[in-house]
Amino acid sequence: MSSPPPANFHKTELHRALTEQTTSISHFHLIDPDPDSARTSCDAEVRTLEGKTVCITLSSRGYSVKSDEEEQEVFETIEGLLGTISPAYTKDRQQALVEALNKLL
Repeated sequence: MSSPPPANFHKTELHRALTEQTTSISHFHLIDPDPDSARTSCDAEVRTLEGKTVCITLSSRGYSVKSDEEEQEVFETIEGLLGTISPAYTKDRQQALVEALNKLL
């Protein structure tokens, strides 16, 4: 039986993951968790490059977009989720890759 994650694990990990994406998203801020769910998940409001604002949740299952739907698609990585909801994110990441590869030439 595994022990539960530290109280701030999800918050720390979500902040780290989104901070790594700051050039490919417009803005994000963490939403203070409900004390009862602090050990199991954390939410962040994220504004995409298109200007769309979504609430992203990190739980032990992975990353998902918070919605009223019961079944939510869960992603192993923040990159996978952002690539699905933001075409501009995908384009920006591809451009960054091309620029990095061109520097190697």
